[in-house]
Amino acid sequence: MDFGKTSSFDGELGRLKADNQTLSEELAQCQADKEFVWSLWKRLQVANPDITQAVGLVMQREKEKNELKDRKVLEILQHKDDKLNDLERALDQHNKDVLGVTTEKVNFQRTIEKLESENFDLVKEKAHLLEKLSELTEKNNDSASRQAIRELDQTNLESKQKIQKLESQIERLQMDKNDLSSMRETQTERIKNLESDVDTIATNYNKVNSEVTSHNHRGIQF
Repeated sequence: MDFGKTSSFDGELGRLKADNQTLSEELAQCQADKEFVWSLWKRLQVANPDITQAVGLVMQREKEKNELKDRKVLEILQHKDDKLNDLERALDQHNKDVLGVTTEKVNFQRTIEKLESENFDLVKEKAHLLEKLSELTEKNNDSASRQAIRELDQTNLESKQKIQKLESQIERLQMDKNDLSSMRETQTERIKNLESDVDTIATNYNKVNSEVTSHNHRGIQF
């Protein structure tokens, strides 16, 4: 699975949903503003319009709009904080997973080295036994020699079986080692994607925070 493409697709889908939500909210706000202006205009068409009341309505309307914007900004900031926390937790977990995979790889490597050492010792032992067998074969064929030869043959057979077993274990461990290397590369790619998401969230967070500060300054001037 290409985690990079999946993450990019999910991110783009999330942005499109957010844009759609923003446009819907702006449309609703425009409709509400239109209705308010129309209502205010009708109030001013009477013979003696109450200007003080009209101004009060305008100020109340602006206050409500500012409060709505403040709530929206706070919700956005809270969502960004939650998203950052989720990404940080996911990143920490992936780092732990990578550390675990690395530890397992080291342990497998040590096991392989140990088995290879044992295999080397058995090969040497086999060579030594074959040498002794050859020496005994050259001697007389009395009963004691034949018994010794049979014992050496049996020992040689057992050594051969041990070597085959160790070679099979080494092959399996080597395959596991390759699987761990592939898993580690996948985890590393996922971590890079998460770090990129964290950077993007942090950038958006700073942008929203700047907008809040600018909005608060305009509110004070008003």
